[in-house]
Amino acid sequence: MEKRTVLDRIEMHSDGTIRVRLLKQIADCSGEVVFSEPHRLLLTPLSDPGEQKRALDEHLGRMGFPALGSPDWQSVLDETAAWTPDVVAAWEARRDAS
Repeated sequence: MEKRTVLDRIEMHSDGTIRVRLLKQIADCSGEVVFSEPHRLLLTPLSDPGEQKRALDEHLGRMGFPALGSPDWQSVLDETAAWTPDVVAAWEARRDAS
C-alpha cells in the first residue's frame, strides 16, 4: 500500500482567496486507488504561503500522508501572483469592516 498526496484543484476566487483541494489517497501494489479523500486549504491575500505549507505538511504527516511535492506547491504559489496591492488592500478593508 502506498499513501500519496495529490494536488487536485486550485481555484482563485474574486475576493482574492485561493482554494486548494488535495486528495489523500491510498493505492494498492498495482497502483489502483483504494481510498481517496479530499483535503482542503484556503489561502488569503494576508496569509504567509510558507507558513501555510509548513502547517499543511505537518497536518498531513500527522495523518500519515506525505507532504505536498514542490512542483505542486509551486503551482499554488504561482496563483499568489494575483495578489496585487489592490487585492490585498481590498481584503484588508473587508477584514477591518467585519
